[in-house]
Amino acid sequence: MSCRSMLSCNSRNFGFTLVEMVTVLIVLGILGTGVITFIGDSTNGFAATVARAKLAEDAQYLVEKFTEEIRDALPNSVRSNTECLEFVPIAGGSRYHTLPIGSTSDGLFSWPIDPLPNTANLRVAVYPQPDLYALNAPGPISPVITIGAAEADNRIRLTFDSPFAFSAGAPRANYFLITQPISYCTSGTKLYRYTNYGFQTNQPNVASLPTTLPSRALAGEGVGVNFSVAPATLQANSIVSMTVEITARGETVQLNHLAHVRNAP
Repeated sequence: MSCRSMLSCNSRNFGFTLVEMVTVLIVLGILGTGVITFIGDSTNGFAATVARAKLAEDAQYLVEKFTEEIRDALPNSVRSNTECLEFVPIAGGSRYHTLPIGSTSDGLFSWPIDPLPNTANLRVAVYPQPDLYALNAPGPISPVITIGAAEADNRIRLTFDSPFAFSAGAPRANYFLITQPISYCTSGTKLYRYTNYGFQTNQPNVASLPTTLPSRALAGEGVGVNFSVAPATLQANSIVSMTVEITARGETVQLNHLAHVRNAP
């Protein structure tokens, strides 16, 4: 059949039917849905990876903070319960020249202390044992001391607030300068650091510790921490095992770590 006019033939050659247009729209919709889904999954995956990396950084920071303090803890002072980890921090130390053992005295003579701690309420600890928190007299921990100036022979006088005698000397004639105990405790999903509560014979729990700043400071949120302590032996120092778990925005990261108490009595 021949076309009646050139215009009629050109119109048939360049037109689209409704079925063709609908088919194209359906195909484009399917392709668009697939692309959007792919981009969305990729974006969500990247966001989840970033969130997990941030949680891992937070957990690593807590572990490093614990390790830094625990490694400088007084030997035999680290203890734990279901809520808390407690230890006595070391501020300095040296070797003693004279030491009152058995008979009380108002102080002792020490060789130079370098560096000299700039901390109030220091005590002297000599050959500490697990019962050190009781502050027995005689015992391993002295009352609060005052550090005097160096004398002509370079010795330094450490004066006790009250007369005191140590229960034993140290094999290497060394002593530690210590401050008040520190506790890390979990309460719900929060981790707190406690100070300024003094020495207590029985390890305190959250209910018996301070409740306001600066004695209670928030160390982390969405945090769960489990502590266990392996006591020191003749062959090894004490080891603290910790499991830190942080949860945020539906993501959870868990780190397990061991920390050694490096100082020997």
